[in-house]
Amino acid sequence: FYDGIAGCNVVVEEPHRHHAQGHHFHVRVELHVPGRDIIADREPAELAAHADAYQAVTDAFEAARRQLQHHADRQHAYHR
Repeated sequence: FYDGIAGCNVVVEEPHRHHAQGHHFHVRVELHVPGRDIIADREPAELAAHADAYQAVTDAFEAARRQLQHHADRQHAYHR
């Protein structure tokens, strides 16, 4: 829905934790569009689902999509 994306960086980290605490993942999605960088940053403490790496990535991309949609809507309204 937005063809102006100039770049995208994704980082998935599993910070070292004591084994009893389980695995938690930190995902950061950076979208680069003209005039703005959109950053979706999901910390493990924010959502219990981040014990699953695939869910953490899905949540981060969904957050980035919502931010990009908001940006696109503002751009469309500005150009009316």
